Amino acid sequence: MTSVFERVINWNEKRYERIFNFGLANALLVEEAGELENARIIGNPIETLDAVGDITFVAIGILWKLGYSPEYIESLFEKHISKHKKPNVDIFQASLLSSYVDIADYSKLDYEIIILRKIAHLICISCVEALKDLDMFSYYLVVLRIICDSNDTKAIEKVLPDIKANINKGANYKAPTEDLESLFYQVKGLA
Repeated sequence: MTSVFERVINWNEKRYERIFNFGLANALLVEEAGELENARIIGNPIETLDAVGDITFVAIGILWKLGYSPEYIESLFEKHISKHKKPNVDIFQASLLSSYVDIADYSKLDYEIIILRKIAHLICISCVEALKDLDMFSYYLVVLRIICDSNDTKAIEKVLPDIKANINKGANYKAPTEDLESLFYQVKGLA
């Protein structure tokens, strides 16, 4: 059985060469962090789950482009997930992320360290968001599988390392919204 981490890597392999591009990685992380913050502000649990899954998907793709193995990537996620099982972490870290991204001095720090620090922050924020606000921590990987299912319906087109894949999602694209709603309402006993 293919792990969710391998699924994300397979998706990326079909769309990108394994070449890390700092500008694209940074832009994708900032975009997804913004979507999480917006979902929190409007109080939409489905958009929050979508953002949590998207951040994780992007983080896995970046780690793959940096040359890390699926096993290493999975162990990194397990480490951060197990660190934040207690619902007492302040989720307002998310609002600080955009400031953190803007002030990082890329000329003085190794780019891989910067990216890994951002990924670690985003992973933790994602886990805490799912746990604290939605009481759905144990469904974190289920949410990621739903995002994988949705992303797998996007058109396959190889792009350059500095271009966002699937800007045009294709005719067969199925958004994750319905499946995330179903999961959310089932977990909350509203289905």
